[in-house]
Amino acid sequence: MSVVLDVLRELICDPAVPIDPDRLYAARRALHDDPSVLKTSDIELLASEAHAAFNASLQKREGGDADEVKRLTVATHVRTFCLSVISASTPDVRVLNDLELTQRARHWSRVGLQWVMCNNALEAEGALDEAARLLRATTEPESIEVLEIELQLLGFRAHLGWSRGQMRQVKRHLEDAHALVERRGGSCSFLLVGPRRYLAEHVAFILAHRGFELLDDGNSGGLSNPLGSLGSGGGGGGAAAGGSSAVERTTPFERHDLIRLLDLGLALLGDLGSEIDDVRRLRDSALRLRALLCIQENEIDLAAHALRQHSASKTDAFSLLNTLLLFRCNQPAEAQAHALDWLRSSEHMPGATATTLIDLFVANDAISAALSAIGVLTERLAQRGEWAAGSDEGLEYAELQEIKFRLLTERAPDSAAAAEHLETILDGHCSGRRLLEEATLFALASKLWAAGVSHYQMGDLFRTTSSFEDAYRFLEHTRDRRRQHRVQATIAHCYLLQERTDQAIDRASVAMRLYGECTPESADDVHARAVVGDGLSVVGSESGGDLRSLALIVLVKARLKQGDTTGARAQVETLLQTKPKDTLLLASMAEPKHYAQIVYVLKRLIKLAERRALAWPYLEVAKELLEGFSDANCPISPDDLGWLLSESWNKGVACFQEEQLEEAERWMALAFSFSTFSAALAGSREELDEQYQVCLKQLHQHGAGSRRSTEWQGRMGKRILEADNAMARKRIAFG
Repeated sequence: MSVVLDVLRELICDPAVPIDPDRLYAARRALHDDPSVLKTSDIELLASEAHAAFNASLQKREGGDADEVKRLTVATHVRTFCLSVISASTPDVRVLNDLELTQRARHWSRVGLQWVMCNNALEAEGALDEAARLLRATTEPESIEVLEIELQLLGFRAHLGWSRGQMRQVKRHLEDAHALVERRGGSCSFLLVGPRRYLAEHVAFILAHRGFELLDDGNSGGLSNPLGSLGSGGGGGGAAAGGSSAVERTTPFERHDLIRLLDLGLALLGDLGSEIDDVRRLRDSALRLRALLCIQENEIDLAAHALRQHSASKTDAFSLLNTLLLFRCNQPAEAQAHALDWLRSSEHMPGATATTLIDLFVANDAISAALSAIGVLTERLAQRGEWAAGSDEGLEYAELQEIKFRLLTERAPDSAAAAEHLETILDGHCSGRRLLEEATLFALASKLWAAGVSHYQMGDLFRTTSSFEDAYRFLEHTRDRRRQHRVQATIAHCYLLQERTDQAIDRASVAMRLYGECTPESADDVHARAVVGDGLSVVGSESGGDLRSLALIVLVKARLKQGDTTGARAQVETLLQTKPKDTLLLASMAEPKHYAQIVYVLKRLIKLAERRALAWPYLEVAKELLEGFSDANCPISPDDLGWLLSESWNKGVACFQEEQLEEAERWMALAFSFSTFSAALAGSREELDEQYQVCLKQLHQHGAGSRRSTEWQGRMGKRILEADNAMARKRIAFG
C-alpha cells in the first residue's frame, strides 16, 4: 500500500517530472492482484490522492515534436494508474450514482483511445472494457448522458479495430452506433449531435480517407493528389485515428469496405445541421470521396448518384470529379468542353487545381484540351503584368511552360511548335518580362540534352549538336558554371567530329573559361550533374570522364587540323600541368597521326618522369611508333630521334654503373634500336659502338671471366644483332 501512496504523492508533488512507467505498471499490478492492500481507513485518502493526481495529469498537454508518442505513453500510464486506484477504492460500483459512473466511464474510454494512439491494443481494450462495465451499472441506460458515452465508446472501439487490422470490427461498431441512433429517433433526430458528428467525421470519414491513401495505386483517373482536392473539410480528430502506419499498411480491406464506412458516416450525419457550412462541407467531401472510390471500382452509376447528392456549392474538387466522370462515361468531348468552360469562368483557380486539371486531360489522352488549358492559364498570368523571380505567378508560369514543352515533344510530337514555344519562353526570360525559375531552366535543358543524346545514338551529328546548343541556351541563364562547362566541352567535341574546327575551338575555349569560374564541386553537385548529363554518353571514355581534359584535347586536335603546331603545343603544355593519363595526350593526336607532335608529348613526359622506370613506357611507345618505317622515311626529325637515343643510352649507362646489368641491357638495347631508325644517325651508331666497347672493357676489368659478365655480353650481342637484322628486313620490304 505504501508503494501506491508513494507514487501518488510523487505525482502530486512534482507532476512536471516524468515517472518511470515500470513503477506505475508495477503498482497497478499490485492493485489488480490483491485489492486488499488498500486498508479501509486509507481508502478515502487514496481516492482523494488519485483524483488529485489524475486532474494534474489532465492539465499537462503533450507537445508535437518527435517525443510526442513517448510523452503520451507516460501520461497515459499515469492516468491509467490513477483511475485504477480510484476504481480499487470503490470495488462495488453499485454504491456509485449515475453521475459518478458516467464520469468514470468517460475518463476510462478516453484513456482507452490514448492507448490506441500509443499502439497498445491490449491496454486499450482493458480500458474500454472498464468503461463499458461502468455504463452497464447505470440505473438509466437510455439517458442522453449514457448514450453519448456509449456512442463515443463505439467510435473508440472502431479505432481499436482499425489499429488491429480488423475491418469487420470497424464496420460492426459503426453499424451498432447507427442502430443506437436509429433507436433514439433516427437521422432526423437532433439528439446526440456531438457523438453523431464525431462518429461521422473522426471515425467513419477519417478512416475512409486513410484507407484511400493506403489503397491508392495511381488509379485516380488523372487526379493528382486527390485527397488534396477532396480533403475532409472537417478539422481535428487526426489523432483519434490512432494506430501506427506499419499496422495500417497491413490492414486487409477493399474499396467497397471504404465505401461502406462512408455510407455509415453519412447515415450517422443524417440531416444534421444541413444549414451549417462546416457540416455541409463535411458531407460534401464524403460524397466526393465516395464518388471517386466508385469510379475506381467502375461503379459509374453509383458515382453519379453520389455527385447528385452534393450540395449546390460546387467546389473545384467537384468540378474535377465531374470531368473525370464524363471521361469514364466515354463522353470525352463533353468532359473537355465542361472543364474548359469551368476553367475560363474560374478567374481565381488555384495553381494546384489547374495543374490537376491538365494532368486529368493528359491521363485521358485529351492533349489538345491540355494545351488549350495551358494557353488560357498563360494568358491569364500575362494579364497580371511582370512578376519577380520566385513569386507564385513565376512558379506557376514556369511549371505550365515545362508541361507544354513535354506535351509537344512526347505526347503530341510537333517539332516546329516545340521550337517556337522554346523561342517564346526564352525571349520572355531574356527580356525579364516572363522570368523562368532555375529549376525550369534545368528541366528544359535536360529535355533538350536527352534529345541530343538520342540523335547521337542514331548517328545524326548535326541534330545532336543543335539540341546541345539549345540546351546550353537555357543553361547559360543559370548560375551553374560547372554544368555549363561540361555541356560546352561536349558541344566542342561534336563540332570536332564534324570537322568544324573553328566552332570546336570556340566552344572548347568557352568551356575552359567556364571551368575557371567554377567553384569547388560538392557531393550534392556531383549528384545534381545527372539532371542535364555530363557528356559521357556522347564522348565515351576518350577523356576518362574529365571534361576539362576533353576541352583541351579538342583544342589540340582542332589546331593540329588547322596546321597550328604552336597553338597545339601550348594546349599540350596546359594539359600536362594537370597530370592527366598519358592516353589522353596520345589520343589527342591519334587521328590523323601527327608524329612530330606525339614525340614532342613523349619527350615532355620523359622529362617529367621522376624515376627511370616511369620514363621507360614512353620510350617504348616511341620505339613501337617508329617500327613501321624504314630508315629512309622516318617520320620524325633526326634531332628528336637523336634525343630519344641519348636518353635511352644515358639511362642504360647509369644502370651499368650501378651494376644493374639486366636494366642496363634493356636501356642500351633500346638505344641501339633507335640508331637503326634513320640513316641520318649513322654517326650516332658509330658513337654507340665505341661507348659499348668502353662498357665491355670496364666489365672485364671488374669481373673478368665471371659467368654474369659473360652472359650479359652474349645477350647484348644478340640484341644488337636483332636490331640490325630488323632494319635490314625493313629495307628489303620497302625497296
